[in-house]
Amino acid sequence: MSKKFVIKDIQLAEALGITNQKLHDIQVFFDSNDEDEWELIKGKDYTFQAGHRIYTYEGAYAIAEYLHSTEKANLFQRLKEWITNFKKKLRQSLVKQKIVDIIDSPGKLITVNNYHFISKNDIVSILGTNHARINTAFDEIKRTDKPLIADTEYIEYEGNRYYSMKGFFKISRHLGENLTRKNRRDWCEDVERVGDKTVNKIIYTWNNWQQEIDRSKRFVRNTRDKKKCRVCGKKASNSQLAGIVHLAVHHLYSQAHYPQLAASPDNLITLTVNIHGEFHSWMGGNQKRCTIDDFVEFINERYPECDDVKVWLNQKKMILGTPEITTIKSKKLLSPQSM
Repeated sequence: MSKKFVIKDIQLAEALGITNQKLHDIQVFFDSNDEDEWELIKGKDYTFQAGHRIYTYEGAYAIAEYLHSTEKANLFQRLKEWITNFKKKLRQSLVKQKIVDIIDSPGKLITVNNYHFISKNDIVSILGTNHARINTAFDEIKRTDKPLIADTEYIEYEGNRYYSMKGFFKISRHLGENLTRKNRRDWCEDVERVGDKTVNKIIYTWNNWQQEIDRSKRFVRNTRDKKKCRVCGKKASNSQLAGIVHLAVHHLYSQAHYPQLAASPDNLITLTVNIHGEFHSWMGGNQKRCTIDDFVEFINERYPECDDVKVWLNQKKMILGTPEITTIKSKKLLSPQSM
């Protein structure tokens, strides 16, 4: 059995059908006499964490064996069933966390025709397998009466294969039925069992976050900046006589690298589409990390006469402080502290 410390004392008491006080008394008895046959070794059978004893499976069975020999019968089967269920819940919790760790970031899921797709690389990471086994599973499913459907369950995108959630779960189900090692089969089966709700929660959270960003952008563009570029002062217009002016709302600290500031109006500035494109070209591309200091340098170099925007940017810099680059996950992203 594993030497991991996994069972909290109050969970063990529940599994054995005794009170927390009864378990405490047994623990005291085990600790009181080093000469008797009953022994729990700290660091091997249990450890302390936040005021609780956390037992290994071996430590839990030692308690059960004592109760079995002194008071109650049939405790081993009861504890075995409880640990089996506990292990299942623990494994499913780890599966959920693995999914979150792998795909809970901007750009990890791509959307095509209202389907969300995940890359084969990420599927390999989540399932703990390799590319060759995923390819084999794909080919094996292809020979069944329910092969994966192109453009719905998988797509080829930028030279890589992506799977929709339905396609992903077909792969995980197939591996759960066909892998040799039981622990790998159990893991892949659990990906299908808990994956759908986990992925949907991630999608829901990111969609809400993006909607919040879009609301902030509309407020900044239409209300705060009155549909005018902060740099050149041009106002949005569809009039052919006045010349068409299209506006964009720019993140002073780039959204991908500073997601905690993405919905903050203080981090947003209205620009003409041309100036916005000019800045990102000056930076070396849209994917480059940018900060308010980069934008100030750009203004000093390309628009040195725009004193008003320099003063405005300095004010925003004082408000925003010096944020850290982060890979904040969606659960934390929408917390009040982050917004």
